[in-house]
Amino acid sequence: MMDFPIKWRGLFKAITSISLSSSPELDIALATVCFLARPNKLCPLQGANGNAYKYQTYELVQNGVKYVGSAYPTY
Repeated sequence: MMDFPIKWRGLFKAITSISLSSSPELDIALATVCFLARPNKLCPLQGANGNAYKYQTYELVQNGVKYVGSAYPTY
């Protein structure tokens, strides 16, 4: 995983990251399932190599609609 700063739509985020070990489709699927199962919490997972890790998700509510605000893998 790489950490780096990003500016998007005029907003600056000092640290963001990207996972280099899996496909974007897998990351989106895992983030979605974890967001639906455990929003705003750690979601325990097991990698293909047997190592345990977690996905952290945060919800963003805008006009009464819940969105994935942030989701990322962590150990």
